[in-house]
Order: sequence, then structure tokens, then C-alpha cells
Amino acid sequence: FRHVAEETERRLGKVLSSSDLQILFSIYDWRGLPPGVISLLVAHCVEESARRHGPGSRPPTMRQIDKTAAEWEAAGLFAEEAAEAHIHREELRRNAFGDIFRLLGITNRAPTKTEESYVAQWVGWGFGAEATYRAYDKTVVKTGGLHWKYMNSILQSWHEKDLHTLAEIESGDKPGQKAPAARGGAPGQHERDAVARVRESIEKGRKDGLSS
Repeated sequence: FRHVAEETERRLGKVLSSSDLQILFSIYDWRGLPPGVISLLVAHCVEESARRHGPGSRPPTMRQIDKTAAEWEAAGLFAEEAAEAHIHREELRRNAFGDIFRLLGITNRAPTKTEESYVAQWVGWGFGAEATYRAYDKTVVKTGGLHWKYMNSILQSWHEKDLHTLAEIESGDKPGQKAPAARGGAPGQHERDAVARVRESIEKGRKDGLSS
């Protein structure tokens, strides 16, 4: 644990207080994260803090690190390989977020929590930047601007059809595809019966006219 504490102090650039050491020890002992995983955890939290608040900002507190440690414990990240894979997935997810927000023109301010929740849902559904931009384009044409709820309904519709890439959307979401029966084709039994009834009525009318 001494080596864990020394490595954490080096990462955070400060001497840990007694309460900091208690939290760190609970991560090590009670949560059961191995030293290598704790080193990855602290480095990840420091990088995330710098990304959110800018280079040179204050490092994360031990309580903030413990919150992430609880998430890693719940996810079963007790091996360094699993922790590294998790960090990589988070990086890909964050890059997808950035690409989507740039395409939506949100670059000069931080997105709101509601906006982040929408984008998180779209990324979770499996949509990339290209497919999301196609939904954005359709939204702007229909509503005249960025309408989050309307755009979400488009993406939800594609998700329910299992259309996630731009190629899938272009081939599987063509206008009029939902109702092919309305475009003609061989009549069903119901239509044939209706035609037969009309013919019988016409024939009966002719016979009645002749008999009169």
C-alpha cells in the first residue's frame, strides 16, 4: 500500500492527507482494486479532470477518485487489461461525442446535461457521426433548426429498424417502403370476393332489366 500511496501522490502532485489516505486504503482494501488498477484509475481521473477543466487545473479529489473507483468495482474492473479496455472504450465514446457536437455546431460552449443525455443515448444505440448528421439534416429541413426531440424521434425510428450506419439508413429507410401493398400487385382474396360481388350485382341487374 505504501507504493500505491507514493504513486498516487506523484500523480496528483501533492502530499495525501490522512483522510485522503483513508479513502485510498478503502479503494485498495475494501473495494479490492489491485495496485496496477489503482494506478490506471488515478491517471485516468487526472486526465479526465484536465480535459474538463483545462491543463494546469486542480487535480481531482480523492472523493472524486473514489466515486470512479466505485464504478470500476461495480463493472468488475479488477484486472489491468480490463481497466485499459474500459479506458479505451471511454476514449472512443468521448471522441464520438466530440464529433457529433461539432457536426451540430456546438463548439463555442459546453453542451448541457440534456444535450449530453441525448447524444449519450444515440451513441449507446450505435450511431456514429455520419448517421447522426443525416438525422440532423432531416430535422433542420423539417423544423428549420436543431430540434432535439424531433431529431431523437428520427434516430429512435432508425434504431428500431436496426438501421445504424449511413449505408443501412440509405437502403432501408426509403420513402413509401412501409406500405408496399398500396402500390399494386396481385389482389388478395378479399379484393377478389369484392369484385365477384360487383359482377354478380351487375349481372342480376341486366337479367332484371330483360325480364321487365
